[in-house]
Amino acid sequence: MRPKPLFPVLATVPSGDAGPSDRVLETRILRLERRVAQLTSMIEDVCSALVHCDDVALMERQARGMGDIYMDSAFSTTRRPRMVRQEIVQIMNKHNISDKPLMYTWKNNRCPTRRPSGDLDEDGGRCMV
Repeated sequence: MRPKPLFPVLATVPSGDAGPSDRVLETRILRLERRVAQLTSMIEDVCSALVHCDDVALMERQARGMGDIYMDSAFSTTRRPRMVRQEIVQIMNKHNISDKPLMYTWKNNRCPTRRPSGDLDEDGGRCMV
């Protein structure tokens, strides 16, 4: 028994065989379309996460402060640093990938934790926005 192929092949019909039916082909195409949609969604999510990531922004800010990058020890060839978020945005624009906004929960640090009556707020004094 041969192992099941990782990706189904649509056109492997030897000459003389009837081949798969139209219904089987339609089912395979629908499955492939669903998988492509899932992969597209995953790529959008990963790219958006990298573009909006706080730690990447911090590293980029630090890299900008270092200045130009030198290619050799003689300091004769330089280039500006390439920032990962800008590169990802360019790739997303090139391939028409939409940017998905990320959901955040913000904490208001200046919010009073107790009401004037002395009771805690409904959220236990955390005062989430």
